[in-house]
Amino acid sequence: MPTTLRPSSLLWVFLGGAAGTGARALILHWFPATPGFPWAVMGINVLGAFLLGVLLQALISRGLSVGGWLKLRLLLGTGALGAFTTYSALSEGILALIHAGDVLGASLYGLGTVIVSAAATLLGISIGAARRGPSDPATDPDISEEASD
Repeated sequence: MPTTLRPSSLLWVFLGGAAGTGARALILHWFPATPGFPWAVMGINVLGAFLLGVLLQALISRGLSVGGWLKLRLLLGTGALGAFTTYSALSEGILALIHAGDVLGASLYGLGTVIVSAAATLLGISIGAARRGPSDPATDPDISEEASD
């Protein structure tokens, strides 16, 4: 059985998912939908994409699926940020705009959310990589293997 499908792994996803869903619900409560454009949902998706980029870059630089890092990825990445971002609400927003007769707005909202979220992920990855700084051959197994070749 793959490590990510073990009951203990699924528990980490469940716990993170509960936290992410709760955080999303709070934000949507604090910033209720306004007629015309679902800004809160777009903000949640962009913020979640950015945070996922930072998180995954940080975990990749430390060995993404090794020991406790896997649990952290499942808890925060798959669970919390997976549940925090809300592409089902994105779809609902698109449909609401279409039903209101704003096909252009629906198109811009859908494409804009995906494009801006992708850019936010890249920004998060860049920030995560910059925060790591230059690699140290003494602590980075990939570099130390290359140095010994």
